[in-house]
Amino acid sequence: MLVSADESMLIAGGTDGSVRLWDLATRTKLDTLRNRMHLRTGTGSTTTALALSADGTLLASGHLDGAIYLWEVATGLVLDARLSHDGPVGGLAFPPGDAVLVSGGADATVKFWDLAAARARDARRELRRQPDAVTCLALAKTGRGAITGHANKSLRVHDTA
Repeated sequence: MLVSADESMLIAGGTDGSVRLWDLATRTKLDTLRNRMHLRTGTGSTTTALALSADGTLLASGHLDGAIYLWEVATGLVLDARLSHDGPVGGLAFPPGDAVLVSGGADATVKFWDLAAARARDARRELRRQPDAVTCLALAKTGRGAITGHANKSLRVHDTA
């Protein structure tokens, strides 16, 4: 679950794989985002991580099956980008500039996804192997570092520049 930077919207991921957007002022649901599998079968893989770009136009959702979806917030449409991990997604973050999405997964990797390439259906990324499964990810206050927590009880700092 996360709150938009302007504190107007709450975003919550569901165990059914959907992502719900809520207006905090009126306490009303704005939208329910569903990926193709969810639309086809009525359910999807549990949402495990969420991140909102600094400008609030792009939302990333990570899931138990390792899938990562990129959503256009204004339209509620999912981009046709194939981003994933080989295991549950432990965390997501958009460093300042909104040119990269950082993801960490149970496959013991941190990936830095090129968003311009992802929008063009090219899943280009820089991969960094980790000592153990990534269980959480956060940005440093300056936004210049991503901090990952691991199943072996260690923390690592990654330069996002």
